[in-house]
Amino acid sequence: MGNIIIPSIYTFLQLIIFMIFGFFLSKALRWPKIFFKHIGLFIINFALPLYFFTNISKTDKASVMQGIIFPPFALLYLIVMFLISYLIYTLFKIKGSEKRAGVALSTFGNSGYIPLSLIEIFPITLPFLVTKFDPKISTLFVGTYLLINSPLLWSIGNFLVAGKGAYPKPKEFFTPPLAGIIAGLLVVILGAQNFFLNKELPFYYIFTAFEKIGSTTLPFIMITLGSMIADIKIDPETKKGLTLNFSLVFLIRFILSPLLYWILFFLVIKNLKPTPIQNWVIFLEMHTPAATNLSVMAHKVEQNENLISFSLLFSYIFFLILLPVYIFLFILFAGNY
Repeated sequence: MGNIIIPSIYTFLQLIIFMIFGFFLSKALRWPKIFFKHIGLFIINFALPLYFFTNISKTDKASVMQGIIFPPFALLYLIVMFLISYLIYTLFKIKGSEKRAGVALSTFGNSGYIPLSLIEIFPITLPFLVTKFDPKISTLFVGTYLLINSPLLWSIGNFLVAGKGAYPKPKEFFTPPLAGIIAGLLVVILGAQNFFLNKELPFYYIFTAFEKIGSTTLPFIMITLGSMIADIKIDPETKKGLTLNFSLVFLIRFILSPLLYWILFFLVIKNLKPTPIQNWVIFLEMHTPAATNLSVMAHKVEQNENLISFSLLFSYIFFLILLPVYIFLFILFAGNY
């Protein structure tokens, strides 16, 4: 048991250290917001697309076929989470823009950054995960999940936060990370891997350079999250209402969603017998805090900024506390089904 708990704690500490570093740079050293904004732009426009492209390009057609389950899974999961969230917020008689923002926070998790960070870190502290849950195939499955999650987050999620008339333009659905995912899938599907992975061709060295840029994704993501937490401001006058809203977000994302996974695991997954990597990614996607992109949407329209900031702050604090428990339970009961 200690062989599982201690490495899990080490993984947890790596995430914490990166986030604390970002928090320290922003809060103590007062590095300007524009610095972290440009890091965020670098992640979105370059590092993350290249991370997806290079990792997915190294997979195979069989793995791509296995990834086909994730777009419909993402759609079904988001519908269920939306219905659960809407029902709970209705029962607690929360109305208007606060209800919409709370439903968005409860429905959409951080389905890209957090799973990718865990996929990258865990093989370092738990080496057996490399062979059991191949990071490259896991990344592929996260990418196929995001093919549905990302457009819905930026359309439905944005609408919930901003209200009527706030739909993004069609071009905003096709983000650079999605372009990286699709490009990587095309390399595999079209059998063009030799073009990039053959050391005798010059494109191999360009591909290697792309890999190195993509490898900066994890630390930059966690540093940026730390800086975002440092920038959150809480209005004491509305603290009571914010606490109630966060409590519902906590209930839905950290209790009901994990509970839904275990119900799904024992009643469906064990019977359908997906691959261990498919099960691993399903687990990761159902154990994430709220999407940080919702704060960007709120800031754009200057609506519910405090509510979303407060919920995100405590979501990530509690997630880092609960993460070792989630991982321990998974490895103990679901990792060797």
